Amino acid sequence: MADTPNINELREACGSDELCHVFTFPQSQDITEDEGFLIRMEDDSTQLRAKLDERNDTIDEAYSFGPNNEVAKAGEDCLVESQVRDHRRLDLMAQLLLLTHEGIKEKKAHIEKIKAIQTQKRARRS
Repeated sequence: MADTPNINELREACGSDELCHVFTFPQSQDITEDEGFLIRMEDDSTQLRAKLDERNDTIDEAYSFGPNNEVAKAGEDCLVESQVRDHRRLDLMAQLLLLTHEGIKEKKAHIEKIKAIQTQKRARRS
């Protein structure tokens, strides 16, 4: 028998010697962690969107001072730079959310595949 310290650790963690449970356990754990991550990331995205909306209003107000007000123009330029960066952040967050959703679907499919193989194996034995 091969030396399998990681598998043995998973057996202990999931409380089962069945390989089906051993291999689906970390997938289930990952799904739970990913779902928590999604909640936090969605909250952060919502807050960033609100910040972007508020900053748009401030940019509009700074613009209203006209091009001859050097302080307002400099402030507006700084706000626009921040706005561009934060829009990029929001885009990356959206990509990360999508990737995480896809990962959850993939992990659920892996669990179903392993369970289906286990069910077929049991059916052949009976």
